[in-house]
Amino acid sequence: MFIVYSRDKDLHLFAVRVTGDAVKLDEECVCESYFPRRRDGTMIPEMDAYRWVTPVDIDQYAGRSLARLFQTTLSLTELHQTLA
Repeated sequence: MFIVYSRDKDLHLFAVRVTGDAVKLDEECVCESYFPRRRDGTMIPEMDAYRWVTPVDIDQYAGRSLARLFQTTLSLTELHQTLA
């Protein structure tokens, strides 16, 4: 799914259905996407960390604006039910 997130950022969101230990985030997922910090151009990782969470818990881990997007534009609960 492609979403215009802000003036300077577009989101490309992907959904997957996995079970149990199908994916080991600490061993297999690596972020190789960086963006330049506006102040000095230092390249910063796009991702801070990975974590599997249920739609109910997303507000604890997503930034405020991303959590708001999930509440108003893209229902993670509905998506979760569709994939189940």
